[in-house]
Amino acid sequence: MLSYLKTDVKSLLSCSVLLLLRRVLGSCSGLHLLFVADNLCVSDPFTKTSQFLDHHGSKFLPRIDVSFRAQKNRIGLAVDQNDQRFKIVCIKEVKASNPEETMYQFEIGTEDSPWRLSETTITCRSSDLMPVNTPVYFDGYVHWLRNDGSILAFNPGTEQARLIPTKLPQKQSYYDVTKKRRRIVLC
Repeated sequence: MLSYLKTDVKSLLSCSVLLLLRRVLGSCSGLHLLFVADNLCVSDPFTKTSQFLDHHGSKFLPRIDVSFRAQKNRIGLAVDQNDQRFKIVCIKEVKASNPEETMYQFEIGTEDSPWRLSETTITCRSSDLMPVNTPVYFDGYVHWLRNDGSILAFNPGTEQARLIPTKLPQKQSYYDVTKKRRRIVLC
């Protein structure tokens, strides 16, 4: 089950704000999905409450470590607007029988039930998920942007998945003097 971990919450939440900001995995309806001291945490800054989640039952997140940080674009937070109950959705890319296609699988965790693999899969032309973008929850769907500009959408309530074909606008770049590296801006 996704349950509270027996952890000293005050010591975990006393980490510097900078450290926490670098580990925000997503936000939805005022709740934040955080990666704190190698744990998943859903936090409500308004009520100043947090719930640490046991991710060990997950097949997609068997171990959260340094390599997980590079995969943070694969986990999304969905919050029911009516009762503020949340679901965490993980996505996994699987090679399809056709080498030009990718199959996506979904795993769902809630605050009070075990992780479970959704029966829903979707297969489409291969394109990686954009590595730096976290998924966005909007209009009942968790959305992942893919490198080809298309959007993969999954509804954690109905467990329906769909591909939304779109084209990305032309890229413009600028030099970020604060980070001393080139940035790409989509306008």
